[in-house]
Amino acid sequence: MKKIGLCGLLAVCLSSTALADVSIGGGNVLRIGSQGDVAYFGLDAGMGTCAFGIIYIDSVTSSDVAARNRAVALLTAAYLAGRRVSRVDYAQTSDGSCHAKLVEF
Repeated sequence: MKKIGLCGLLAVCLSSTALADVSIGGGNVLRIGSQGDVAYFGLDAGMGTCAFGIIYIDSVTSSDVAARNRAVALLTAAYLAGRRVSRVDYAQTSDGSCHAKLVEF
């Protein structure tokens, strides 16, 4: 039940310009940051195809901002606790950037 709740919370992050949907096995959270209105994170494995080795958590609408903030809080908690991310689904755009669709702990 806990996994389903975390997945559902983070599944709100969608990219409308996706070229490819990708699912990776996950890894340890190495970094978390923000660039303007967009947050991002990087894992220790499986990030080779994403530009700069990061996955963005962006908010498409203003109602997504709270969901993005909750997602960043969950990633920060996982980072501080040393928890592994078990699965990440993301969309990759033509410029190589990756945008989270689902993150599971």
